[in-house]
Amino acid sequence: MKRLPAIDSGAGATNCRHAIRLLQTGEAYVCSSAETLLQGMARLGKKGIPVGCLNGGCGVCKVVIRCGTVRKAGAMSRAHISEEEEGQGIVLACRVMPVSAIDLDVIGKMKKAVTRTLWGGNAV
Repeated sequence: MKRLPAIDSGAGATNCRHAIRLLQTGEAYVCSSAETLLQGMARLGKKGIPVGCLNGGCGVCKVVIRCGTVRKAGAMSRAHISEEEEGQGIVLACRVMPVSAIDLDVIGKMKKAVTRTLWGGNAV
């Protein structure tokens, strides 16, 4: 039986940093437990998870949590995520914060790769 990722609705997590890995590309970024998965990626100026309205209304940033635990940062729009989907680890990246390291798949169209290239061709 497949173990589903945990979605914690509680608050009060300490401010820790967690590795977030996009399974489609293998790329990763660090996200604070005090910011949403989408805010963490945007703060670094990186792309990967599609960005829309940033507050759960558009459903563009839909992802599947494959491994790890997240907690809700606000209500999950039922227009975009059903209770059944949420139970399967499908969430909006703008509405969840990491509690542990996270492996996720982007459901929508991936944005340009998460890694940036420095002048001279070295990846960051």
